Amino acid sequence: MSSAVLLIGHGSRDPEGNQEFWQLVTRFQATTPFPIVEGSFLEFARPTIRDGIACCVARGAETITVVPGMLLAAGHVKRDIPREVQEAHRSYPAITFSLGKHLYPHPKLIELCQVRIEEASGGGENRKDTLLLVVSRGSRHPGAQADMQELTHLLGTRMGFGQAIACYLGVASPRLPEALTWGIGLGYPRILVFPFLLFTGVLEKRVRQVVATFAGQHAHVEFLLAPYLYGHPLLIEALQERVDEAG
Repeated sequence: MSSAVLLIGHGSRDPEGNQEFWQLVTRFQATTPFPIVEGSFLEFARPTIRDGIACCVARGAETITVVPGMLLAAGHVKRDIPREVQEAHRSYPAITFSLGKHLYPHPKLIELCQVRIEEASGGGENRKDTLLLVVSRGSRHPGAQADMQELTHLLGTRMGFGQAIACYLGVASPRLPEALTWGIGLGYPRILVFPFLLFTGVLEKRVRQVVATFAGQHAHVEFLLAPYLYGHPLLIEALQERVDEAG
């Protein structure tokens, strides 16, 4: 029986973000035992999920494991992807489909968050005087917001920061500029911003721009920017375990 994995990215208006997703697909393909690995996007880019499933079928897949390459369970993970899988099952009744989980709260993803923050903050001796801002794209979904609050509290407590705040780039509050302004008002000499984002793109570049603007306006505060998540082996390992769980 030939088995396939379909990794689903959100998709970006920025070609660099989509390119990083395809690099992730290639790296995953090189490490997984599955003979067929394809990628697709929810929006802003092609191929679509239906295109990706059709490609798996054309390559001879009899079982297809669909895994969201996404961090939090918002509307796309809860509604859009399951609907696409249901429609695919109606189109290909002889194919067995399974749907994997999104990445949070996989332990290796949390470990990767710590690695990225450590890359920006170094040792922990100054963390009590540092405000940690964990910034995500933002969602109206209460479960996604609760997960962000949980992750931020976990990282702040586990890593010994003076305070940790979840903030967003859109939809939810507080937005990143509000959180930075608030942190400056609290008197923190150092603010570390961690983009809880998988790839570069419009949103990741906006984080960099906002942090650079604040750094130029507030020379008395040290601003640190952690790398986003893509490019680390722990991400591949977490995805593979999500595939294994779904099987």
